[in-house]
Amino acid sequence: MEKLLSGYEWFRSRVYPYREQSFLKLAHSQAPQALLITCADSRIDPAMLLQCEPGDLFLCRNAGNIVPPHSSADGAGGCGVAATVEYAIEVLKIPEIVILGHSDCGAMKGVLHPESLTDKPAVAKWLKHAECARAVAGEHEATYDILRAVAQKNVETQIRHLESHPAVSAALDRGALGLHGWYYDMPAGQLHEFDSKAERFEPLNWTAVNQSAWLRTLRSAA
Repeated sequence: MEKLLSGYEWFRSRVYPYREQSFLKLAHSQAPQALLITCADSRIDPAMLLQCEPGDLFLCRNAGNIVPPHSSADGAGGCGVAATVEYAIEVLKIPEIVILGHSDCGAMKGVLHPESLTDKPAVAKWLKHAECARAVAGEHEATYDILRAVAQKNVETQIRHLESHPAVSAALDRGALGLHGWYYDMPAGQLHEFDSKAERFEPLNWTAVNQSAWLRTLRSAA
């Protein structure tokens, strides 16, 4: 707690006075460039990873970056995710949604080893929304490859779940929304993007990404 409190003191005394006008502007409105759905893992810092400022990202975090399908969104915490998605699209008019998975994900370890969750019923119930990702495990022999494959498959799965939500499907139909699946390799500090045509993850291509208006905006604001 001491680290948190000392950090707050630094913010109040050194950061806020320097950027007061920006914070006052944000106090009355927000216009995020993207909804980022990612894991609650403490090692994942979207603002640092994407070099964003306050107000750039609308965040939704949970164990395993999961989006329950619309048909089951009322239970096991899914309503909160559905509400965040709906608000992002219908109220904030956010044009892009990114689902971001990552390496060494504890939730994906739970998906691979459901027997380890017998004393964690809430976690076990939540991870049922990702269990189909376990099917790819048999295709890989090395432990790292298995975990990476499951985490990446989970990102694909959650994109499909996301598409089942009415606000998302309607926005897609009118061409007002882009969906992206990313995987963060922590040891390498590198993002990989799901290529739906090739059906695989490839290192994020900055040349291609730089053509996207929303990421150009994020870069200029950083």
